[in-house]
Amino acid sequence: MRHDSLPPRETVEVSARRYTYHYAAEYVDRGYSVVPREGTSPIVRISNDRSRRTRLDDIAIWFGDPSATTRNVGIVTGQTSGLVVVETKSAEDMSYWLDGRLRSPLSVPMRDGRTQIYYRYPRGMQVETVSSAFNRGINILGDGAFVIAPPSILPDTGEILKWNEEGQAYCLADVPIFDSEWFSGEPTSETVTNVRVGQRTASRGSHSNEGDN
Repeated sequence: MRHDSLPPRETVEVSARRYTYHYAAEYVDRGYSVVPREGTSPIVRISNDRSRRTRLDDIAIWFGDPSATTRNVGIVTGQTSGLVVVETKSAEDMSYWLDGRLRSPLSVPMRDGRTQIYYRYPRGMQVETVSSAFNRGINILGDGAFVIAPPSILPDTGEILKWNEEGQAYCLADVPIFDSEWFSGEPTSETVTNVRVGQRTASRGSHSNEGDN
């Protein structure tokens, strides 16, 4: 058989995409609240009710059908999952964020320069969702928001998301706790309202999310 007639080798990303159900089930095992998405559009409504946790039965319904190959995995951020995710839109924005703030071993780098940086949610504090923090391409996803997680496909670029090398087999204890002092008192976008971040008041830019409080 001619070598040029062989099918191309399956990339790690495409192989991972075949195991969307297993990724989602692992997230549930880690205590995250998982929701299915078509692209970035919701299939079910996000709930911030911590008593209504995602069950493995839900995962089987949402991701167990082999034909549901276009479904993405969303993780609800905030107290519901015990996560705060910082989204940076460029390498410069990420460098700005990490200047004086803890680096997390759990992140999702993307080919277009965007990065999702995961932190643990601080106990006894409140972290609101904030867009355009510091008047930069930095979004802080706390209560009432969600993040598209691996092995989802970005609808705008077609990229299959994957964890950074450290995040392939991470221990949650190694992930830093989000510190409200990293954000308090800093300016955000032009249109602002005051919200609570931890025990301090900070400015919040307008941010669209689909959370139900």
